Amino acid sequence: MGSGGEPAADFAQGVSRRVFLRFLGGTVAAVAAGCVPGSTSTTVSTSITVAGTSSTTVGTALAEPSDVWGIWREALAAVRTSPDHLGARAARLVAARDPEAIFRFVRDEIVTFPPQRDGFEHAVTEMRWGVEATLRCGAGTPREQAELLAALLTQAGISTEVVQGRLDAAVDRRLLLRPNATRPFEPEIDEARLERWLRVLESDESPPNDIDPGGADSRPIADLLIAELPAGTSAPGFDWTVDSVPLVRAEVGGQEVLLNPLVPDAAFGEPHADDVASSGPPSAPPNIEVELRVSTTLHPETMTTVAAGSWPVGRLVGRQLVARFVPAGEPASSFHVPAIQITTFTPALAVEGPGLSPDDVIEDAVLGDSVTVSGVIVRESQDGGVTVDDEPLGVSPDPVTTDVASLDVAVDGSAFPLIRLRVKPANAEGEPVVGLPGNAFVVEEDDVAVSFFLREASPPPPKVLLLFDASKSVPDEFQGVGATPFGRLVAERVLAAFPDARFRVAGVTYGVATASPQWTSDPAEVETETGRVIGEGSELWSAIAGAGSFGPNVIVLISDGQATDPPETLPGFKAQVAVGPPVVVIGVGDVDAVGVADIVQTTGGAAYPVASSDAAADAVVAYLQDRNQSPSHIQYQAMEEGPSTRTVRVRSSGVETTGEYDVPDVAERVAPPGLAGIYLVVRVRGREAVHTVAGIPVDEAEVGVTLAPLAASDVRSALFGVTRLSVEASAPTIAAWLDDLFTSRLSLQPLAQAPDGAEGLMEAFDHGVHRFASELPALHAPAFGDGDALTFETGPRLVVISGRPLLDGGTIRTSDVLRQTASVTAADDPVEAMRATVRNSVRLAVAEAALFDDSTIARLDGRELAVIPAGIPAPRDGPFAAYAKLLDRWSSHHRLMPADDGPFAFWAIDTAGSVVGVLPDGSGGGITSDPNAACKTINQGAAWWDLFGAAAGFPFAYGAFFSLQKAIMKQTLREAAIIASIGGPEPDTSECGNGPSDVLCDWGKDALTEMFKPLTPLSLLDKFAEAGTGGGVFNC
Repeated sequence: MGSGGEPAADFAQGVSRRVFLRFLGGTVAAVAAGCVPGSTSTTVSTSITVAGTSSTTVGTALAEPSDVWGIWREALAAVRTSPDHLGARAARLVAARDPEAIFRFVRDEIVTFPPQRDGFEHAVTEMRWGVEATLRCGAGTPREQAELLAALLTQAGISTEVVQGRLDAAVDRRLLLRPNATRPFEPEIDEARLERWLRVLESDESPPNDIDPGGADSRPIADLLIAELPAGTSAPGFDWTVDSVPLVRAEVGGQEVLLNPLVPDAAFGEPHADDVASSGPPSAPPNIEVELRVSTTLHPETMTTVAAGSWPVGRLVGRQLVARFVPAGEPASSFHVPAIQITTFTPALAVEGPGLSPDDVIEDAVLGDSVTVSGVIVRESQDGGVTVDDEPLGVSPDPVTTDVASLDVAVDGSAFPLIRLRVKPANAEGEPVVGLPGNAFVVEEDDVAVSFFLREASPPPPKVLLLFDASKSVPDEFQGVGATPFGRLVAERVLAAFPDARFRVAGVTYGVATASPQWTSDPAEVETETGRVIGEGSELWSAIAGAGSFGPNVIVLISDGQATDPPETLPGFKAQVAVGPPVVVIGVGDVDAVGVADIVQTTGGAAYPVASSDAAADAVVAYLQDRNQSPSHIQYQAMEEGPSTRTVRVRSSGVETTGEYDVPDVAERVAPPGLAGIYLVVRVRGREAVHTVAGIPVDEAEVGVTLAPLAASDVRSALFGVTRLSVEASAPTIAAWLDDLFTSRLSLQPLAQAPDGAEGLMEAFDHGVHRFASELPALHAPAFGDGDALTFETGPRLVVISGRPLLDGGTIRTSDVLRQTASVTAADDPVEAMRATVRNSVRLAVAEAALFDDSTIARLDGRELAVIPAGIPAPRDGPFAAYAKLLDRWSSHHRLMPADDGPFAFWAIDTAGSVVGVLPDGSGGGITSDPNAACKTINQGAAWWDLFGAAAGFPFAYGAFFSLQKAIMKQTLREAAIIASIGGPEPDTSECGNGPSDVLCDWGKDALTEMFKPLTPLSLLDKFAEAGTGGGVFNC
């Protein structure tokens, strides 16, 4: 049955809804478990009656109890018989070659959205998201409706052209914008087929909890928000003026007809327009631009783009853009490396979803610049080489490893667990062999091979920063104007030995390194800048930390070593200095030997007490020459648990050497360098949203901000997680979501039937595995429809879902409805338009509260709110002064924040009434951080059907198909918890239920247990989800 407000027919020709519910729950549970014994099924021919067409024969394999895949294919075919599956209906109409039926389909089923948020300007040309997206969601601009009609007629063999005409004055413009169509979900399934399915699968009836049934949850919240807004708050007015509209000219039966699908009840061939003329080409729908950015603990205020891509919105609608960091090296090998020792990751952006082959995914994918856990960025240079933090790595294009006759290593454990090695591979004459690649070495710690990162392969050109301590205890020869000859002398002698060296000059000024404006290779300029150094104080540690930000690879500190930094600041500054460049201390005057030794030990530098400028200049050259004798700089992450003294062995070309380091006491350890934040940036038509994947929220990323240990662990864990950007036009129908679900599950068949072991799984991945996040239908909930008013999207819906393991145990899953996701209501009364938009858009916040433990509704429930009107800056005092920057980022919105000092969150309502609930990290979403809470989330998440059923006005409870998705998710979680606990305590999976009796069948238990045996527990959950379902943590 089509739409048009008619009551839904009895479901599936009298089939028991209870029976159907049982079937759906069993189907998912069986396949999620991966328990697919050897097939003994028989292929039979079954007939599915498709509404409006002749019977279609579908070959399936389902007769024997072992074959869940054949049943699943039948379920997919059944979903495609439902009237709300617009794509399947369109395909059947095209196959029937019935132009009038195609016209009625577009006229009645595709809702007209205004081309602009405030009216019909550019109605002839404006495209919002393209033809495919219009068909998927059942809504589009006038031009998109015309283009869809033309495309379907053309596929049916009818010649067409999109033209334009002046709309008849008699047509009521308000009738063009019909409220959301009512589309019943009525798959054609008979009792016998369901009973046969149930003989294969055992299931129990598990009705879902409803989300926002009939608006019972969203309406009270909307009314509260509306009451808090200033009296008479209204949306911008809507202009109903319509002049020209797009039409379709078609040649049917040798006759030319003009078709207008915009006018309700328009007859075939009645255009309701005159002055027909060429329409010109349509406008191009926008691109969605996406970037992955990172910041480091040394510079949390600076976000660096490590991967970027741009995709037409139509390419992404109905799909997901997956952002993740892939461990460097062969995928299969990463299964056998402890997570803590994976140091290098390559960021990737890839489009994923139904209808895309692995080749399609690869063609669209973007691989970015590699990132290490210590915050180093590795890029390919324009000349084909590799740079590390913008400095050449120095790998030889044709290295000769056989030249290595001996090795020597210096081990630096001062930044533990980051271990730094200076390796000297030498030839038979004792000369260093430079340019060796990373695979020329093997590194072991206490006889266990470690994954490492090659920081340098050849000595880089010296970038020397001369840092002058200008305190009165330093001799005149080494400060102020008296030091100018010394500055020039150092530059001349270093350049004589290293012609490509560069220099910069800085002074210690109350703990701040004030530097010359640029790098130079001119000794005269070094002399001039040395004379300009003005300093005061001896806060050496803070000055050295600041000097590292200018990019030197060697800092030459001219000082007596008498530091006066406040004791409370030392731990933070020492942590920065420990991961910065080495410091060569030229000890002058009354040298504090202990202070100098502390600087040298912390930075891996050297000390040279001198009595003259000449000796000091020679000392700098000697240090640089000595450093070049060990050209290979290697870093790795050590395991935190282990002996206090450890042996490091380095091998290359059959020779080896060893060194030792002592693990610092916990109280003496400095925080190693790392990533401070990971961010997903999304732009559409110039409007940008920044989603904090992990780490310091973008509004708090400022100079001097430090990352708490827990936050640092969270960022590290995000490297093993997955972030998905889901893109939709308007809300898809139930049948469209179920098609996505079943197609996703069927893509698991090669994976479930893969041979044991990592190699078999990797080969199965090559067939293409699609994921389906269970929260997405709820987070793309449709509008209710408010009387005769139409609430519509002004652009694509953008929802971010992230999942990752936590390094200290457990998992975290978050959502974010990005700020570009906005709606407007077309109505005569601007006040009522504002209220209608609030009522419809707040449903997304209700869905978030049902799916996630932490949400705006959970934080603000029952609390008094204070309003900051749009355009007014946030207060800089009071309990939430720390969030002023975040509030101001939403200054174009009315902001409703708590009036007390409890947990912070706020409502942001734009001038048209579109509502976003914003959490302290700036996300418009929710957070769940307990694995069993995730099972509870699934119980709630399964109820998204009512969000659709209530919108369409159906009496039927859609728990049956929902039960299917719920069983998949719960079974996956249960298996993950069991796998992760191997060798540990029994997991609590009570919230997840028992699932099938054979939870860990041969495929899951044998292959996965073997694969995860070498892994630390903190990465098991993500690895299981990856192997078992092809997603990240819980991205099933």
